[in-house]
Amino acid sequence: MSYLKHIVRDNLTPYQRKLLKILRGLKSVVFALADKNLGSVAVSLARYIKDGLIHLQDASTYVILPEHEALQEGLQLQEDILSWLSKYRDDLSFEHWAYIKSKLNDTADEPFGYFYLLYKLHKTPVKTRPVCSDCASTPHALGQ
Repeated sequence: MSYLKHIVRDNLTPYQRKLLKILRGLKSVVFALADKNLGSVAVSLARYIKDGLIHLQDASTYVILPEHEALQEGLQLQEDILSWLSKYRDDLSFEHWAYIKSKLNDTADEPFGYFYLLYKLHKTPVKTRPVCSDCASTPHALGQ
């Protein structure tokens, strides 16, 4: 069986390549995504943090836990899932059981989702949409 190789050619001008290299080196700039698949957005780190805190400090949506309490809740969730796996072991195929168990091991050190912002460039003034991806979190395998 033959496989096609895709040759990717750089479509940047020398000026754009140089500018991108400079931007990559800046520690004070975050590259975020824009909402509606409008591409990437360069945002100062200070602005990104400020925009994130607007959402995270909204007490009607989020509860800020001390780190030790959050870690304890993460451990409790892992124990609950292990208990569920044990209880329903006979109702699950081996593949499903092994997959969930494996993913629990993978997320043991970092059990939480990943919070990030999408910039709504189509709004005036520009706003952000908070996203919490659970792809690498403890309960993700159950959702799959």
